[in-house]
Amino acid sequence: MLTLFDPAAIPEDYDRTPIEDLIPLCDKLEQQGRLKLVNTGGDGSFLLHAYEEEQVPENLRPYLQEPIVLEKFQVPTGRVYLTGTEYVFAKDDSRLRKYPGMGGSFPLKPGVWHLTLYRTEYPDDFHDKLFAEKLQDPGYRLWNSMGCFVGAAVLAFVATIVSFFFLRLMPWSVSALPLGLLVVSLPFIVGNSGSFRRIEARKKEIEREYPSIVAVLKPAG
Repeated sequence: MLTLFDPAAIPEDYDRTPIEDLIPLCDKLEQQGRLKLVNTGGDGSFLLHAYEEEQVPENLRPYLQEPIVLEKFQVPTGRVYLTGTEYVFAKDDSRLRKYPGMGGSFPLKPGVWHLTLYRTEYPDDFHDKLFAEKLQDPGYRLWNSMGCFVGAAVLAFVATIVSFFFLRLMPWSVSALPLGLLVVSLPFIVGNSGSFRRIEARKKEIEREYPSIVAVLKPAG
């Protein structure tokens, strides 16, 4: 469960609330427009794109699903957080500072907002086709072949161990040992190459263009 909130809208005694009482309290605060609970349906990493008084880009619209509306969402300070429910805070953000990967924030004009949340759903092969279209780089084939390199490395590792312990007296097994070690090292060599790191960085940029949650905000009333 994720939570969208401005810390200034959260009661000060929230930080002293026992963990087992957080969900009932958050339900009550949601009814008051102080936060919005987001049911993700499972664990994982979630990326949110927020659109303040603007339309969702056309390239995202076909993938928007299950709109959820909060008529009045309070944003007193202009800093909105999206975190796991156990990391919501009013003043004490020590848990979130200890685990910064469990949430993030974005600026929003102070006020009361009409909030519509969507989850996005992409076809199974969506990202593969997207990468193939946008990554017009010879290094993409190298990046896309990493699974083959890893598989070959595992087989080579097993074969090298077998050769060393069971066939070590046979001349051909000794001569094949350097080749086996080279194949085992391939994933590490490729993974640390400049081309691979460049493709990996570009891939993450493309992924960030397609969020898992979309928030549309308009002034309430």
